[in-house]
Amino acid sequence: MKKIQREAEEFKAARKKIHNIHKKNRPLRTKNAEIRIKNTEISKRNKENNTQEPLLPYYEYHQKPQDAVDLLQDQKKQCEALSKRTEVDWLNLIRQNFSGQIRSKIACIIFWDYAGNKIGKERWHSFDQYVSAAKNIDIHKNIKIQALYDLGYPAHTALNRIPVSTT
Repeated sequence: MKKIQREAEEFKAARKKIHNIHKKNRPLRTKNAEIRIKNTEISKRNKENNTQEPLLPYYEYHQKPQDAVDLLQDQKKQCEALSKRTEVDWLNLIRQNFSGQIRSKIACIIFWDYAGNKIGKERWHSFDQYVSAAKNIDIHKNIKIQALYDLGYPAHTALNRIPVSTT
């Protein structure tokens, strides 16, 4: 559980770093938009008057830290890989890794995360037995978080997916 919490904190810190860079760049974007308008006017005048008035320089943006960018991209790829799993892929993973009540509870979470909005033929009917069984099951949140993490959920997603109020 400590590993999951550490990874989630690293993700949160990376997101914060990038957010702070966006905040620092906001006034620069505004200034650069103004410069772009002025440079368009200068270019127009240069063309009309056949002159070579120099264009105004743009402000350089603060760069995002590459380690933070990489971490967020890795998480995005991880989430994309999860969403590409099919109903059969998920069922096989759940059946191979879990039994009993935890299997039902995790299958229910997976169903709602990846198929809860599907209807008709697209609906994951093979999950129905697990979803109905999971209603009356109480499993400690740390067990559910670890199970989701073991199935490939990113740490931050696994932690945030399980409400704190559950047992």
